[in-house]
Amino acid sequence: MAINLRPTKIEAIFFDLYDTLARFWPPRYEIQSMACAAYGLTVTSDGINLGYRYADAFMAEENSKNPIGRRSQAGRRNFFTEYQKMILDGAGIMASDSLATLIWDEVNKIPYRMTLYDDVLGTMETLRNRGITLGVISNMDRPGGLVGAELGLNTKVDFVLTSMDAKATKPDPQIFLAALDRAKTSYESVIHVGDQYKSDVQGALSVGIYPILIDRHGTLVSTGDRKPDQIPSIGNLDELLRLLFPKERETRHP
Repeated sequence: MAINLRPTKIEAIFFDLYDTLARFWPPRYEIQSMACAAYGLTVTSDGINLGYRYADAFMAEENSKNPIGRRSQAGRRNFFTEYQKMILDGAGIMASDSLATLIWDEVNKIPYRMTLYDDVLGTMETLRNRGITLGVISNMDRPGGLVGAELGLNTKVDFVLTSMDAKATKPDPQIFLAALDRAKTSYESVIHVGDQYKSDVQGALSVGIYPILIDRHGTLVSTGDRKPDQIPSIGNLDELLRLLFPKERETRHP
């Protein structure tokens, strides 16, 4: 795969939402732990994080074939049974379809919300002060304005674009092209940051946008979801700033 050169001038940066800017609260480990405990199962944080890496990669692959949100109720239920099995597999539990379905039902009974990671707002302020257009691209099946309002992002970024808004799901090029249209810029000056190789890296590359892979849980090396060597990876958004503006950081912190 040919990788486009990183822009010499960055006019816009797009971000994935889940596990890039935001996470579940309570944390997904706690949610899974409570759901599993109902069936006498004990899991670890590392195991659940690894399982979610497998499961989210599976979701990205399936979305590229037939978006989950457009499937029938039975189709969505079958998908999430397999999704939950992959989460459990990462935690060392080989579950039957019926047990995985029961645990997934327990997961959905537990109240949760999305919350921003601690490094998001400061990073957005730094980037906007540099005159960089900021966008969020999410496969959520809800209006982007509503998602942004709930997370307090609408005043921090220039737009939040969802698959409902664009009528396309990452890695479909159409959703990235819609983001470029909103940013009013061309692909040569844009970077996209996301946690999924299929949805974020391949999706961005399909329209010529330079991708950066974020791995907040350190699980990338533990799975087959590996990236080409030319694509940089980061663990958080502080590392993004150091990656994009290394000389400036060296000047401030000799």
